[in-house]
Amino acid sequence: MKKFIQICSCICLVAMMLCSFVMPVKASAGYEYESLDVHVEVNDRREYKVSEKMVIHFMSPMHGIIRDIPMNNGYEAWNVKDISVTGMPFTKEITADGFAIKIGDPDNEIQGTKEITLTYTLAHYQDDDPKEDFIHINLLGTDYDADVKAFHGDIEFPNKEKLKDIQVTSGENGSTDNEYTTFTQQGNHLIVDSQRYVGSGIGISAKLHFENGIFPNAPQYEYSYVIRDQSKHITIDEKQNIQVEEQLTYDTSKSLANIQIPFICDDWEVADYDVTDVKIETDGDYDYTDSGAWIRTQKSSGTVKLSYRIHPHRVYKNELYLKLNNEEQDTYIEHSKIAITTPDTPNATILLKRDGSDLDTSFIKTSVNDHTMDVETTDVIKHGASYGIMLKINDGVYQRTSSMMRILMLGLSAGLLILYLFLRFVKYRKETPIAPVNFYPPKGMNSAEAGYVIDEKLTYNDVASLIFYWADKGYLSIHYSEHGYLFERNAAPSTSAPFYEAKLFEKMFSYGKGGLVGKSDLKYRFYRDVEQASRELMDIYDGKKGLDDPKAYAVRSLCITTSIFPLSLYLYDCVKQISENHTLAMGILAISVIPWILSLLMVLISKKPHKPYKIDVPVMTYWLELFIYVIGGIFFVIVYDFDMMMLAAPILSIVLFMIAKGIRKNSDYRSEMLSSLLGFQEFLKTTEKDRLEMLLEEDSEYYYHILPYAQVLHVSDMWIHKFENIVVPSPTWYDGDERYEHRMMYDIMKDIQSDMKDACASPENNHTSSTSSSSGGSGTGSGSGGGGSHGW
Repeated sequence: MKKFIQICSCICLVAMMLCSFVMPVKASAGYEYESLDVHVEVNDRREYKVSEKMVIHFMSPMHGIIRDIPMNNGYEAWNVKDISVTGMPFTKEITADGFAIKIGDPDNEIQGTKEITLTYTLAHYQDDDPKEDFIHINLLGTDYDADVKAFHGDIEFPNKEKLKDIQVTSGENGSTDNEYTTFTQQGNHLIVDSQRYVGSGIGISAKLHFENGIFPNAPQYEYSYVIRDQSKHITIDEKQNIQVEEQLTYDTSKSLANIQIPFICDDWEVADYDVTDVKIETDGDYDYTDSGAWIRTQKSSGTVKLSYRIHPHRVYKNELYLKLNNEEQDTYIEHSKIAITTPDTPNATILLKRDGSDLDTSFIKTSVNDHTMDVETTDVIKHGASYGIMLKINDGVYQRTSSMMRILMLGLSAGLLILYLFLRFVKYRKETPIAPVNFYPPKGMNSAEAGYVIDEKLTYNDVASLIFYWADKGYLSIHYSEHGYLFERNAAPSTSAPFYEAKLFEKMFSYGKGGLVGKSDLKYRFYRDVEQASRELMDIYDGKKGLDDPKAYAVRSLCITTSIFPLSLYLYDCVKQISENHTLAMGILAISVIPWILSLLMVLISKKPHKPYKIDVPVMTYWLELFIYVIGGIFFVIVYDFDMMMLAAPILSIVLFMIAKGIRKNSDYRSEMLSSLLGFQEFLKTTEKDRLEMLLEEDSEYYYHILPYAQVLHVSDMWIHKFENIVVPSPTWYDGDERYEHRMMYDIMKDIQSDMKDACASPENNHTSSTSSSSGGSGTGSGSGGGGSHGW
């Protein structure tokens, strides 16, 4: 569990590092506006005659600037005409958004200060608002890439007596504040002056509201097409699936017209829903996406019928917005009738907005009859007006939760919990073997093997204990001084030594010279040999020498893989709710079922004891599955509403896993070896001074025979302490600079353990690397004109 937490922490750290970013450094445009003086004259034809006097300082050699002038702002279009430039040559070209005025000479570069005057006219059409007229212009667009040191604006307007209100905004695109300018009205002029340095990307907009009728001579706009009648029947079921039946009739004076019909989910996040069963009947060509349909017609009038089904990935709470038109389309709606049928009595608010402001909805009539609300217009939905319905959601009306699936999940969890507890604490409980006192370790078992058998894992300390084991056997000598130690080769291991042990011994000395090897010789080189020897040592404990009971291990694997089932069942239900995709939902189950089938086969075919592997495959498989499911669960929480089962399902799964992980039973061989090792360990812990003195009389090297085993049995401290008042002769295989005492061997042993651990580690594990990173409304930019400039 500790390792899993560490892994998760690393993943989170890496994710945060990947998600961090370097703050962009603002690059110089190579030029700046010393001053920008914009004069706008507005007449009764709703024409804005614009004059821009620019004093530009070119810090770097450049040809000039490109001034972009848009021809629409998303809800209103206008023409741009009478373009002229004095002070420098210019060319103009039409772009997708308007005009690009290229000011400068392509054959010559300039540097220093230049005065340029650009004039043009924005020719608007009659607006659609019967209650008021307005002038809305971007005096400075938000797409300028250069700074403006000083700005002055002057808007000359007609009919000052009909002026109702003035709004000036400045800032980034969409800003509703005015941080950069001051303004005053002087008769029929609006004067706007900057009060501070205006940086690149900062715009200045003005909107003047008038009583209706100040543009009597403005031309009428000819729309691409007109929707004469629109009808929709929207049916929402208990699972909040939505069926839409729609019909509209249109007229167009153009030979070709592209009609866009938005789906009612057009304003939702695309990842939050699926649109299926789309059917379209029309005389022209058509196409559609998850947000709407496009009809290309060649007739002057016609009818379009369409139907589609919407499956939201989550059940919406509180309210649900239904979009009924696209305000950016070049059209208006003469008549609209909407019917909404819901499981309860519908309660909705009509929303009609333009330019971010609410419009009058008194001409939109609503009535409710049982489960259906009818919404019908008695006047035109004008171009640029956003029309929609906000449906109120009552608690408990919409629900997709599969109670049967949750009951199944809880029932399965309870059943598995009882079964696992029985298997762990009754059927396969670990019994402590009878441990008769032993004065010596099991014959034929070196210290590393003893450490592996008693712990069921092999550590670097177990491998390091072989140094003292070999020394005691006479294979090597240890020369110790204040500068470190050297191992001297005396003889090859006996022919009865395991193959891996003899090979590891020879490999160790192959890194030295003249039969001597030290720590520096082994560092970053010896680790591959230690890893290979460790694998070969563990390979010995297979078959008749296997440490785990094969049936118990197979049952453990089966239980571990089964413990993910409660979570997989819950996510199966979640996926069905989100996507209604049974294939995908079955894939979720397959992630847990496939490892379960493999574990079941292990139970059926297991006939010989099992050796523990360095990687516990069932445990690793479980954590991998859990990681996948948790990521899926996080996604589900993001797109769906949180409930307690989202927390309960993984907790139940982890509880089952922790119980299943402890289902183990020793093989007969390990029980026998444990009996001998535990008896020997108990002797090392409890033996008295008299017994030790007797054993030393029988064998003066007894202390050193036992030392490597005391090390792997985790009693070396006790073992050395017991000889505090006993005279222990210096071992024949050791010499050093200081007078020998038996406690010195404890310090030497610890030093060698630590150094051997370093020597046995790979270079990658001894270096660290670091990674560093840093990381159409009334607002500014929503009016006519503006645009931007950039150098070339």
